Amino acid sequence: MELVAPGPVESKSMLLIPWSLVIAFRAVFGFLLACVAAPIMRGLAWLALPKEGKSRAPALRAATLFPFAVLLWSGIIVAVQVPIDTVVFRCDPGAGDFMHIPLSGTYNLEITDDAIDTGFIVKRPLSGDYDSSEHTQIACVSSLQVSGSYILALAQDSPRNYLLLNAATGKKEEFDKLQQLKDAASKLGIAVKLEPPFEVLWNLRYNWFDWFLRILWLAVPVVSLGVLIGWIIKLRRKQSMTIKEGETGKPDQTSISGGSSP
Repeated sequence: MELVAPGPVESKSMLLIPWSLVIAFRAVFGFLLACVAAPIMRGLAWLALPKEGKSRAPALRAATLFPFAVLLWSGIIVAVQVPIDTVVFRCDPGAGDFMHIPLSGTYNLEITDDAIDTGFIVKRPLSGDYDSSEHTQIACVSSLQVSGSYILALAQDSPRNYLLLNAATGKKEEFDKLQQLKDAASKLGIAVKLEPPFEVLWNLRYNWFDWFLRILWLAVPVVSLGVLIGWIIKLRRKQSMTIKEGETGKPDQTSISGGSSP
């Protein structure tokens, strides 16, 4: 199976375009959604808040601005996630129609949305620009497995479909049958369990950092909404206590008019 150079679509500059377009679309959609949610939040707060009181106006403003605050928080999360995912973890930021993750060494798995059943195993530099002269790739990978520094794969573009690649040394062995691959892998202590590319990408793509950001992204708006609701409830209780105190302190009209009739 010959390693071939990838096409120009995989240049770094062209990969950044889908990410920026998708992120920009999400930002516009989020802004429109916030514009719709803001008057709804204000209306609900207007119904729930006491009709009088100095804190009514600030609470109404907080409820109105809450959707835009969530949108701003989402932007901060994206601004943190994208550079760390791309630079530190060397994977895509989860936007666009092109996905890639590191497998072992400098070898990556790359998949496009329109062909998630197959992928490419591509050797890329750890740093620097994506110079196509430095790339090699194995196309039409329909299943694969990563075990330490070894990559096992089934590629459909060659009569000798099965591949055992040492990512540390670049040594590659090819086999005609699955059993031959299993025999070679057993000598290395590897039990062959090939999986579709998208399953491998899903299992490796979302690391602890992604899950931490997702939890943080959800936790801050939920806690903030709870604080806002608690503030409104507190204001309602305060008004209710004020009304009760006023009714309790009101003098008895019967005692004022006198206890006996003329």
